[in-house]
Amino acid sequence: MIVKSFLRRKTSIIYLFMLSILISILLLLNSSYSYLNTYINDIYSSQTIFFVKNKENLKDELEKYNGLKNVKRSVLLSNIDDDVLKVKKGNDIFDLNINNIGLDGLMFFQDDNLLNSELIIGLDSTTYKNIENNLNSYIGGKIKLYHKEKEFEFVIKDIYNSNNFNDFRISRELFSVLRAAEENFVYIAQLKNKGIEDDCENYFNKFKKNENDYAETIHIYDKAKEHLINSLEKSFKYINYGVIIMTIIFLVILLVIYKNILEENVLNCYLEKMIGFKNIDIKINLLKKYFVLIVLSSIIGLIFANTINLFINEILEFRFMLEYKYFIKIIILLLFSNLLLVGTINNKLNLAKIR
Repeated sequence: MIVKSFLRRKTSIIYLFMLSILISILLLLNSSYSYLNTYINDIYSSQTIFFVKNKENLKDELEKYNGLKNVKRSVLLSNIDDDVLKVKKGNDIFDLNINNIGLDGLMFFQDDNLLNSELIIGLDSTTYKNIENNLNSYIGGKIKLYHKEKEFEFVIKDIYNSNNFNDFRISRELFSVLRAAEENFVYIAQLKNKGIEDDCENYFNKFKKNENDYAETIHIYDKAKEHLINSLEKSFKYINYGVIIMTIIFLVILLVIYKNILEENVLNCYLEKMIGFKNIDIKINLLKKYFVLIVLSSIIGLIFANTINLFINEILEFRFMLEYKYFIKIIILLLFSNLLLVGTINNKLNLAKIR
């Protein structure tokens, strides 16, 4: 009865509506903030390679470092005379142009699905598009490379678009042979976030033992993606401002609602005291009203946000997901305000004096 009478009030419906709208707006803004931040970092991550060459095996350090992902052991063939590989197929010889993107050699990785001398070549988008119509001229062809004064012959099994950097995959057996001849440990990884390049390089350069050891971030320039990142960062900045402003508005309105609920219920609490209600019962009744307001506004706000989210994903074909962790933070804040109500109710309603 107490809760029903509370919900019948126009002011209660207004509070419910205001909180629901604010919760949905905050949830959508924060989710947009997280989505854009992740999207920007993913694009940037795909445009960078963190390269480490060291006498020591730094695999454990690399995998534990919080700013890196997709750590891979590699063998670097650095005695390539130029950026053109010769592919021999039958009596024909074809040139395969290779863009080394700042590396001093070709990066080879292990692929457990390959056998013996089989080779799969991943080419950057530009190089791949240049030969896309003539892939059959290369597939099945042979490439000879030299490593540590030894000749290795590879048979091209497939060529694919690796988007950003060249990726040479060979069998486990052949990779082990190449790796055994290496004096250094070579790894590549991707940065999780933009702006941590210097921290990563400084940290891993601490392990430098000689002038040949180094760690560096290699940037792969893509004009279209650079432009996209700049545009997204502008939107990201405006959304961040929106989150801050709406959070302030939410807190102010929450305090006003909290204050009004107490003031509106002074008379009711006094009457309940007069007819024999205990102080604890009066507090519980007031908390029930506020708790119901919290639960209903949270549910309605979540429904609003999900509806808008589905609409955005359907119309704009986004993979936008609501940030439920932030929704939980909102719930915790509202519940904390409920506890605050318990802590101040005696002073506000002077229940201690009404005996």
